[in-house]
Amino acid sequence: MSNLRKRALAAVDEATERTHHGTVERTLALRFTLAFLANFAEERWPFDQFWQAMAEPRDKERWAMTISARNAIHRIVAGDER
Repeated sequence: MSNLRKRALAAVDEATERTHHGTVERTLALRFTLAFLANFAEERWPFDQFWQAMAEPRDKERWAMTISARNAIHRIVAGDER
């Protein structure tokens, strides 16, 4: 399970990088990845924020919101493995 979480977090990181260059298509695969990771978290807001931020049309806002949500997701999910 730890390996699956690491791969899912890597997919979130990849999507985050893509938001720096424009809006990102919110695919079923990414939705599944976020839902999978949310199973390991008590809070849902970072996953919702990440999903919404990817479609933000303003570059700086999209980048800032996505980074913030990604960092929170990493803290919540990776914190379970310690």
